[in-house]
Amino acid sequence: MAVSAGGLHSCGVRVDATVECWGWNEYGGADAPAGEFTAVSTGSIHSCGVRGDATIECWGWNGDGRADAPAGEFTSVSAGGDYSCGLRVDATIECWGNNDDGETRAPAGEFTSVAAGDSHACGLRVDATIDCWGDHYGGRLRAPAGEFTSISAGYAHSCGVRVDATVDCWGQDEYFETSPPAGEFTAVAAGGGHSCGVRVDATVDCWGDDGYGESDPPGSGPFVALSVGFGYACGLRADATIGCVGAGRSSHEIDWGNLRPPPGEFVAVSVGELHGCALRPGGSIACWGDDYYGQSDPPGGSFVELSLSTGVTPDSCALRRDGSVTCWGDAVLARFSPPEGAFTTISVSSAVACGVRPDATIECWGHGSHLYNDPLSGGPFTAVSAGLQHVCALRTNATIACWGDPRYGQTDAPAGPFTAISTGLRHSCALRTDATVACWGENEVGQADPPAGTYIAVTAGLRHSCALRSDHTVTCWGNIATDLRGNNDT
Repeated sequence: MAVSAGGLHSCGVRVDATVECWGWNEYGGADAPAGEFTAVSTGSIHSCGVRGDATIECWGWNGDGRADAPAGEFTSVSAGGDYSCGLRVDATIECWGNNDDGETRAPAGEFTSVAAGDSHACGLRVDATIDCWGDHYGGRLRAPAGEFTSISAGYAHSCGVRVDATVDCWGQDEYFETSPPAGEFTAVAAGGGHSCGVRVDATVDCWGDDGYGESDPPGSGPFVALSVGFGYACGLRADATIGCVGAGRSSHEIDWGNLRPPPGEFVAVSVGELHGCALRPGGSIACWGDDYYGQSDPPGGSFVELSLSTGVTPDSCALRRDGSVTCWGDAVLARFSPPEGAFTTISVSSAVACGVRPDATIECWGHGSHLYNDPLSGGPFTAVSAGLQHVCALRTNATIACWGDPRYGQTDAPAGPFTAISTGLRHSCALRTDATVACWGENEVGQADPPAGTYIAVTAGLRHSCALRSDHTVTCWGNIATDLRGNNDT
């Protein structure tokens, strides 16, 4: 019926009116009490809910009395950073908990809703105007004039939906979180350094900080192609635009820009460790992200395919229309001249690349390429994928041959038939002719254990894998907590 995401935990009201919470629970913020509720709200490390009898019950950390809800009947509740606010049945607001910045001193008068942020709160009055109180830093109390239908308070900013269905935001604007896009919306939610809104066509649009993919909603597809990088992924949408999600920063909190692809239409996308490149309809290449080695400065010309390394070297290569290969940037493959002659497809790994020749043979080049140039079983081949220390290729009879480092079982390909192949760090995945996915090799964190279902594409990453389902949604498995969601501390 409803869900609320807090600092490190979330809670939801089930259809049977019970509350269930999940996430970090050191202080009991995810230990929801039994009974029936009509609403729930999560704060930083505490939660509150409105019971069926209109009373409020809170749980979790009770520092400053944030979980000591007052007696009486309420219609709604909002849990903030270290305080909470509730809307009484007489339309007045009462707040409790920490009051260092005046966040519990709600103004008098009648309101229709209340939203508690980290250290400020806002209420929607019965005349549809907004009043805010608490910490004033960054202009978070300077609500715009006019009439609104809903409000939401974030960490240091707030947003509201006006009666004309447009969104207006105010407060801290470090990441442009108070700069909403144009258009009509039915709802809006303000977060830490970003905001999201639901448009009238039921799609979701987000703006602000996108360091961990928080401003790129998963519903922004459908996707028709997918590429997995070092802790993030980018997909080609059906409208030919690119969307990225995952870790946009390293463990040193450096924003590489790898989650911000350029606007425009594209026909293919490939992402590397900290940069990405995409192919425009006319054959030109556009790149974004880390450019320390020149890997985001592609050459001119017309290309038909591109491939980027997700390993420790920022190698980037592309296939020209005449079948020749070009690599760029001050990386390993750019210093190894690609073999002369034509290729039909290429695959780039860390410091090595492989390609399929027009005669269906495979040739590899780069650092240590002698380890890759001797397939255990012959071709002819139609596709190749180079991993960290192993290679897999798809034969014309739809079977797979793998060679290289066998220590984790990554060269033990299952029986076919298959239509596509992708190699990761120490595992590989392939798409069967019945549209199911098979993976093999290292499976320490479930990266080789794909979920059931039918798919149209699959890509293997470092210790995770992602695939496009038949409905064009994205599903990932394995160590997505560290590889795709940006938590590089584990």
